[in-house]
Amino acid sequence: MRYFRHFNALLVRKAILTLLVCLVYGPSHSQEYIAPSSKFDLQSWKLQIPGPLEIKDLKDYGSPYFYLTPENFMHFHLDASEKGTTPNASTVRDELRNLQNWKINEDHELSTIISLKCTRTECKATIIQIKSLSPENESAPPFLRIAVEGQNLYAHLKEDGNNNTKKFLLKTGVQNMFLSIMVKVKKSRLIILVDDAEVLSKEVSYWTLTNHFKMGCYPQQTEGIFDVDVKELIVK
Repeated sequence: MRYFRHFNALLVRKAILTLLVCLVYGPSHSQEYIAPSSKFDLQSWKLQIPGPLEIKDLKDYGSPYFYLTPENFMHFHLDASEKGTTPNASTVRDELRNLQNWKINEDHELSTIISLKCTRTECKATIIQIKSLSPENESAPPFLRIAVEGQNLYAHLKEDGNNNTKKFLLKTGVQNMFLSIMVKVKKSRLIILVDDAEVLSKEVSYWTLTNHFKMGCYPQQTEGIFDVDVKELIVK
């Protein structure tokens, strides 16, 4: 009997340790999930997942939210009905944040090959952002969001310095297919290419806030299962 009490105590300790690991690294953290860092250079990125939690060291990190598929795709998986949003957000996210901050009059570029799948017909999810910071280095509205809405790809762009946003159609019929997307900021000009075709070019010197790139899965709704696959990710 004393042996069984000791054995049960060990099980309780193991359960507590497992819970602590989940709280730090994300739910169901396990070695069965292959780290995307084994194929992608993620040294200049951190991951934001429901909790909200930030994973700052992505070396050897894999979880149900973020893992490498057998096809060597970087995969984001998210249930939009989950709880645990970041401050000032109404929906959860499973999203990479680039660590480099920059101004719009500099030269920066993000290119990716990316695909979104969703269980809802009319899904809305942001897959790429140029996110901004206030002068106090606090989170500000994004300068640019590139989102899949229904079957189409749109850009939501701040069109002046007063946070007025304009919506641009970039491509139709994009859900469940891979897209090559390049976002370039070159000396105060924003250029977006989709599948090697230039779809937007705009002078944006009016935007004075500091910025950084984000990409992944950021639903703009609270229902649906979202899966994002990434074949390629390069930031310059």
